[in-house]
Amino acid sequence: MGTIAIENKQANCEVVDLFDSEMAQYAAELRREEQRSRLMRRAEEVAEMLDRLDGKLSVDREQAVAMLAEYSGLLDLVVEDIRSIRDIDETFGAESRRMPKIARLALQLERGIAYLQGIFSVVSSGEVLPVYNWKLVHRDVQEVLGTSLELIRLPELVAERQAA
Repeated sequence: MGTIAIENKQANCEVVDLFDSEMAQYAAELRREEQRSRLMRRAEEVAEMLDRLDGKLSVDREQAVAMLAEYSGLLDLVVEDIRSIRDIDETFGAESRRMPKIARLALQLERGIAYLQGIFSVVSSGEVLPVYNWKLVHRDVQEVLGTSLELIRLPELVAERQAA
């Protein structure tokens, strides 16, 4: 805002910069929103898959092994998509030095799914696993499921904090 002196009086008026464009800011906001919505869709898909798998791991291991083989390829696509989402902007548009929670959860989800993908390929190779190893697989599935559910609930938590 600039001031103009008129006959020894100060008048406040808004100075408009005709060369300033807000398009870059709008584009960044649009990119951020698209990035978040794609990540949320992927987190919902992973949560749905792992929730079904979590139920089968306890009940029917043969069917769980078949699901693990099926999910290995799907999780590969999810990891690549999350990696490309994070490549757009690792901080999801944050300006501060601290990494925002959504960025930390996205990284954690990417690493967790990549880890599960390796486990799934070993389990689906046909090797018989002892009961202890099945419990470890079950635990790892629950950890990644928890991360994806936390990522899905994140917008609700932010809205609650802003309302308070």
